[in-house]
Amino acid sequence: GSKYQEINTTTLEQFAIPVPDLTLQRNIVEQCQKIDEEVGKAEKVVAGGSGRIRAKFESHGISNFRKLRLNELVEIRNGFTPNTNNSTFWENGNIPWVTLEDLKSKYVAASTRQITDEALGKRELLPKNTVLWSSRATIGRVAITAEQVITNQGFKNLICKDENVLLPEYLYYVLQYVESDLKSLVPKGSKYQEINTTTLEQFAIPVPDLTLQKNIVEQCQKIDEEVGKAEKTIAEEREKKKAEFQPVLEPS
Repeated sequence: GSKYQEINTTTLEQFAIPVPDLTLQRNIVEQCQKIDEEVGKAEKVVAGGSGRIRAKFESHGISNFRKLRLNELVEIRNGFTPNTNNSTFWENGNIPWVTLEDLKSKYVAASTRQITDEALGKRELLPKNTVLWSSRATIGRVAITAEQVITNQGFKNLICKDENVLLPEYLYYVLQYVESDLKSLVPKGSKYQEINTTTLEQFAIPVPDLTLQKNIVEQCQKIDEEVGKAEKTIAEEREKKKAEFQPVLEPS
């Protein structure tokens, strides 16, 4: 119930920690230092992922290619939130209703919460290969649908009109490349950070030929794979660190 999260000195002074002999302390420190080094290397890979993707685009001279407005390339659909007080919209729902918390990887097929057919009403489900782009508050998060889903209103959902002109996976990566430009479209002084459909429709992106789009996608996917491996390494190494302390945490 505290308004501010804080631990005072008296409480901290009374907290007990396990204290093994010095030999074991030194051993734990040595192992944890090695783990920290591995985590540090992996964190650099993760942190550098977006910069490397930008560099891939720029290495192809992407700024020299034709630019087309998004309304020429995609259909933009808004998400929505059914009335949360109407249980018939939610109970036993089987339609994935995607929110930001469901964007854990490049592709999204499932969601924490589902809605019913009654909640969906006459709206159409977003087809597979729709590019989801978060347009409110946390602007710029992006994913591709692996199944038919619907989203909340925090997304602008982009459906490629012609995949012989624009590949969904290229759109996924180019939206990351132009993220800072898109964020700059938020009106200055706005109480709420949001980019509306009209503004997004008029935004132009570089569109090279399909061969180069596929090439860029392939290169960016390799970066994503390296970042994914690094994230896995971070999680595994942190578990190793916990394991190092088990001998002193277990009751003797």
